[in-house]
Amino acid sequence: MQLEIEREAIRRERDKTKESQLSRDIAELSEERNALKAKWESEKSVVVNIRKEKESIDRLKYEAEQAEKSRRLRKRSQRFAMAKSRKLKNG
Repeated sequence: MQLEIEREAIRRERDKTKESQLSRDIAELSEERNALKAKWESEKSVVVNIRKEKESIDRLKYEAEQAEKSRRLRKRSQRFAMAKSRKLKNG
């Protein structure tokens, strides 16, 4: 932005050499900015994907823990029912 203002001032001075050089500098900086922005967007995308995968892993871990708790409760319930059944049969 500052260079563009400077370029307009040089245009008013009618210094074609300085104006041309400044225009090249602005173009190069714009290309560099665009390349850096593209790289940043790419890296940002990777971070977002990693975050989503971590959330997915955490959710699956939670579901696995809940399933394990449920399995244990079913086993305990079955054992209790079997013990109660035996107790009723025996007396």
